[in-house]
Amino acid sequence: MQRGDISSASSRRGQKCFGCPVYLPLHVVKARWTTCIMERVTAHGTLHFGALKRAIPGISKKMLTERLRDLERAGILQREPRPAARPEMLYSLTGRGRELMAALDSLRELGARWLREDAIRGERAA
Repeated sequence: MQRGDISSASSRRGQKCFGCPVYLPLHVVKARWTTCIMERVTAHGTLHFGALKRAIPGISKKMLTERLRDLERAGILQREPRPAARPEMLYSLTGRGRELMAALDSLRELGARWLREDAIRGERAA
């Protein structure tokens, strides 16, 4: 198991927070690029590796490969072969991935509100 591997979080969840139900989903999303990958797949439904790489500026092929494998092992993404002359893998969210995105939507709304509030506070302080 590599450091930061999100696929093994369920086996370690009791070690960190003694059964805290928030630990497992937070452990999945804390890995760098994870939320960005999930958002792109959500926006497009299904993406092949090359399209996903182009949709996320700055991510290396190695990092994208690692994150996709981690998310697949965690049950967040599924990988399906695309029948073509040149075989490709298609990535899409699983039911578990869609549940996690619903929770992240709530966090996105919270973050957007906090950004607006902080901007207003900054204007008042100036």
